[in-house]
Amino acid sequence: MDNTRGIIIKILTLGAVFSLIIYFLAGLFSWVNNNGSIEDNKNNFKNINNDIIATTWVAIATSLWTRQMQIVNTPATLYQDVMTINYILANKQVAKDKIISTNMRAINEYLNIVKTDVKELLASSSDRADTLDFFIDQLKYRHNTAIDNMKSLQEQITLLKGNLTASEAEIERIKQRMEKDFENFDSWATLTNIDDYLEQREIYNYSYTYIIFINKFIKQYKFLNNTTKKIVNALETNKQALVKDVTVILPASWQGLLDDLQLLKEE
Repeated sequence: MDNTRGIIIKILTLGAVFSLIIYFLAGLFSWVNNNGSIEDNKNNFKNINNDIIATTWVAIATSLWTRQMQIVNTPATLYQDVMTINYILANKQVAKDKIISTNMRAINEYLNIVKTDVKELLASSSDRADTLDFFIDQLKYRHNTAIDNMKSLQEQITLLKGNLTASEAEIERIKQRMEKDFENFDSWATLTNIDDYLEQREIYNYSYTYIIFINKFIKQYKFLNNTTKKIVNALETNKQALVKDVTVILPASWQGLLDDLQLLKEE
């Protein structure tokens, strides 16, 4: 009788332990799956965020509903890590996308906003004041984003210039070794020198190429920011007149800018 009772107790104990193990494993699998979903959502958001860069400004003036949608779809500040030359050479496509393609898209997006026909924008809106405020906010947002982008690009170009200088000096040293080893018929050293030379040339060429593009990007960002400051100043100074759609009378120094923006009416 005691043996039977002992066996029953052991069976019940093992059953309880087994149940706890199953419960723990189920919780663990659920946690892993949830984390996977979170990562998938993050990746999906990043993909969506990249896709909307070129389309956020397509229909700004159609209605207030468009305004709300564009607030949601406005891309986040362009994020760019400063990459070492070794990383660039090991991840050439990633580097091109992050340094070249991303900045080209951002600048083109910025340029399209700056070129917006403000007169037509306000005329097609059901709420001129609200649309004008949103347009000014977008200009300020792009201006601040460009400052952040230029800061990242300046850090990147500083690093690349260091690589360029070091590589150029190393190339000269390799040339001297190469000539000496070749004259001494040292085939092993000569082949090693050739490999070193080609490696340094690649570093030099990539650094030089990216420096050229980054300088152009910085120049374009500066131009757009200077233009944006003038546009925002003109719009904010004449905000009431623009909302009421009345003639704007301003100093002669403003004539060129407002003509370009089509903000002046002629009698």
